[in-house]
Amino acid sequence: MSAIFNPGLATGKHTDHQALARQIAAFVDADTTEPEQSNRDAWKSDHALRELEKPVGYDAGQWDRYTDICSRAASLVKNPSGKTLLLLAQFNGERRAEDPNVALIKQLIGKSKTLIDLLESGPRKDRLWSLRDYHIGIWCRHIGDYLLAAQQQDESASRARALGDMPGASIAHLCAAVERFNHALAAGVVSDEIFIELDAAAKQVVSTCTDNDTTQIRWRLYNAPAHVLLAHIWTDKPLAQNESSFWMNLLTEHPNTTENYKPLVTAIQAGLAYLANQRSEAYRLASEVVSADKQTLMTAHLILARLAADTHLRIIDEFGGEMHQLRRFARRILAGDASVLPTERTYAP
Repeated sequence: MSAIFNPGLATGKHTDHQALARQIAAFVDADTTEPEQSNRDAWKSDHALRELEKPVGYDAGQWDRYTDICSRAASLVKNPSGKTLLLLAQFNGERRAEDPNVALIKQLIGKSKTLIDLLESGPRKDRLWSLRDYHIGIWCRHIGDYLLAAQQQDESASRARALGDMPGASIAHLCAAVERFNHALAAGVVSDEIFIELDAAAKQVVSTCTDNDTTQIRWRLYNAPAHVLLAHIWTDKPLAQNESSFWMNLLTEHPNTTENYKPLVTAIQAGLAYLANQRSEAYRLASEVVSADKQTLMTAHLILARLAADTHLRIIDEFGGEMHQLRRFARRILAGDASVLPTERTYAP
């Protein structure tokens, strides 16, 4: 399936992108398949676009190229549901870009709704609504509106469940649980119930996303364990040894653990060392983390703040970007509203 669209054409050159866009548009317009109740991948266009995401976006980090290609393809496609699918793919790429175009994202949100409203009822329409809810939910996380993000993910989960897409439903349900945790962390009111919901939702993803589809692999072996482990690390809440081992075993099983995701794995290992009171090891690992990913880098800074100095909290606040929950959390600590730092705030390994 991944060979349908040639990722080698995502070069950044106009002619190559236009050639790939024409290839995509021709396939999408000729595609008569649609998602089935228990298999969203039955809609071949949807599956092929998600397969193209991996080499261009996730592996190479060229989301701007993925966005440009999808935008070009969308302008060429005649089929209304195919055009909407490509607009949502463009939205997906744009929201992940290093400097997202907010005005464009708002335009894509509005235009996709208009197009979906005009479609006849059926599996494609249901799938497009679910995709739209999901991407809007992630975008709301990016801008720090966690309650709205949770609402969008709940809606996405309901639509996916109605379609019979249980992997998609479980992923959206976990995203909703993550957003409720983010809101609670930012407000300083993380309860045991929040952790129970997050853990259950993550384990549901593990038990549901069992196929070798790249999306399911990523959520089962990377996103689910990372969300649970980060929640405990950020709130300084130790896990039972068997739970920690369960999640870390999944995380290190991911095929990209030693490549793209290694910095986050290192930050998580630093956090777990801190929770186990292995301060020297936690300091060493957190100091090694170098990453352009804000979640990874700010996690390392939070660990270093607990071990070394409040300066790292100021770094989180100033340079944390879309990590609004950690930025608000850091501000509360600096203002004396949260007691998550140890009494002794200086530490030399």
